[in-house]
Amino acid sequence: MLLHRGYTFRLKNNLAHGRKQWYCSSRLTSRCLADVNTEGPEGYERIVRSRFAHNHAPPNVRRFADGRYVVRTPH
Repeated sequence: MLLHRGYTFRLKNNLAHGRKQWYCSSRLTSRCLADVNTEGPEGYERIVRSRFAHNHAPPNVRRFADGRYVVRTPH
């Protein structure tokens, strides 16, 4: 999972030259077309391209002191 500007993304593809393409986690449920490309070693990727056109509010994400994240879904 990738968290960027309050939105979550899931890995879609490993691209050439160590880049990765990430789709919005709500792509299927909300038909959201936002995506991000990253490059760099795992855990230290940097964003090299972002098409930021979400059609929904960001999910409710909570970060714990130990670094874990939990995405809360509405009841």
